[in-house]
Amino acid sequence: MFNRNVMGLLLKSTILSSLFSFVVITLTVYHHFKIKNLLQKLGNRSV
Repeated sequence: MFNRNVMGLLLKSTILSSLFSFVVITLTVYHHFKIKNLLQKLGNRSV
């Protein structure tokens, strides 16, 4: 059904998509902790 070129492109696309998803999740977690620390600093300053 598929030839070798199509299978190779599907594999590369899958790998790139997985890497992109990993980068997005990593940046989201980093951003979450950065904002959390910023809010803690602001909370400590007002008390």
